[in-house]
Amino acid sequence: MRVTVRLFALMVLLVAGLTACREGDSVDAGGGTDVDVVAPYMPPDPSTYVCNPFDGSEELGDRTQGLVGKLYYTLPGDPNYTRAVDYINYARPVEEVSLFFNQLNIPTRPWDRGFVTRSGEVITTPQGDTLYEYFGIHFQSHFTLAPEEPSGLYQFAILSDDGAVMRMKDSSGNWVEIVNNDGTHPTRMGCGTFPVEVQQGQYLPIEVDYYQGPRYHISLIVMWRPWNGSAADAECGRSGNSRYFDYTQDPPTPKAAYQGLLDRGWQVVSPAHYRLEQPVENPCNEPAPVIEDFMVTDVQQTTLTVSWATDRAATTEVQWTNVGTGEVFSTTVRGFRLSHLVTISGLEANTTYSVKAVSASSSGLSTESSPILVRTKR
Repeated sequence: MRVTVRLFALMVLLVAGLTACREGDSVDAGGGTDVDVVAPYMPPDPSTYVCNPFDGSEELGDRTQGLVGKLYYTLPGDPNYTRAVDYINYARPVEEVSLFFNQLNIPTRPWDRGFVTRSGEVITTPQGDTLYEYFGIHFQSHFTLAPEEPSGLYQFAILSDDGAVMRMKDSSGNWVEIVNNDGTHPTRMGCGTFPVEVQQGQYLPIEVDYYQGPRYHISLIVMWRPWNGSAADAECGRSGNSRYFDYTQDPPTPKAAYQGLLDRGWQVVSPAHYRLEQPVENPCNEPAPVIEDFMVTDVQQTTLTVSWATDRAATTEVQWTNVGTGEVFSTTVRGFRLSHLVTISGLEANTTYSVKAVSASSSGLSTESSPILVRTKR
């Protein structure tokens, strides 16, 4: 029998006498069981990625799931592009930053937040402008059927404001445009004009090019339905920012035209249908960490040391409160780690503090420890 465990779960074995153990090694755990050593996932630098920038409410999947996007922008004096494909081909790329999405399900809504990395930095142009209009995104992923879905013919469509184009690779490795909803327009439904054959177990490479023209409304929803023998639908080509969703509500609420799509068999392509190209992993799909072994040690007059461990790579933050005055302080250590150690200085002598640890995984989901009360030395 073979059992796979994370590296931190082997710490007891390591202390007990394993002199060297590297990722990919197998060790005998007794009773004829081989244990594969799997190094814990270490996320990328938090300044290099953005999680679900249009909507942070998508359900978590796993790190193989989702879409990765590349961001493009224009500057004053650049051509005024009116097609998504022109942004991808000719606009300026944002280097060294990736956008991760669990799915493309963005109902019509106002949007002026811009793109914020997991380290809290707002992506701006060289002139310092926030990108909330005149930008493009090139998405990549694979489409696959859920286990309960039958092989067969399917039709795809896109609701978008502004333009969007979707492609899939055919069996010959050529990119085929299956939905074209490009151009500057309010939320409009663009429908595929022919069916796509999808087999169980297939992972079909897909691309979606999207662009946002003038502010403030955005929308991007990829939909599909079983092929019914005709590409026609009453909503194909229809448009209007108020047609499908009431964007004055938060979150936007569906209207009759959108509900009609669902009634006719259309559905949003769910997170379960998107798989990233290996070795790309989605750091935004990590659950909140578990904090273990939280301790406060070496309490002196003006300093103390805080330590804890997390079950997955996570950020490091300590918060402490002067119980007498109610003043709250905090300090952070940049980066992700499994073992956390922080020394706090500048404390007042003979003073009671409430101290707690806070750690967040690469998705931004965080956990707080229970506080510990300590009193500094006289």
